[in-house]
Amino acid sequence: MLLKTKEEEIKMTEREFIKNQICKVAQTDFNIGFDVLFRFMAEFPESKTTEGFVDYHLTEKDDPRISSGDADFTYLIGVDFTPENWVHEDELKDFLSFAYRELEGTVYEDIYWLIK
Repeated sequence: MLLKTKEEEIKMTEREFIKNQICKVAQTDFNIGFDVLFRFMAEFPESKTTEGFVDYHLTEKDDPRISSGDADFTYLIGVDFTPENWVHEDELKDFLSFAYRELEGTVYEDIYWLIK
């Protein structure tokens, strides 16, 4: 995981900054699938999935920020999570295994079977 201080963030490239922001919000108010996705990206910051999400955030969403300067991912609130839409196809099997480990023994355990 990256998790850098504000001072360290200032020296980061734009892509590194967004990856660090992903690590900071790995527990979100989004659909549980996005919570797992953010944890997956925090665990694997160099993955194709993370790189794709960073591209999406920077280009498709034009890098939204909150007043503190942190990345704003609230555009995901209310969005349905479908792994095939957010996880790189080469990493889908790894993501689903990761999701199972993350959700096993929680109230969300049954959701794993919905996204599998």
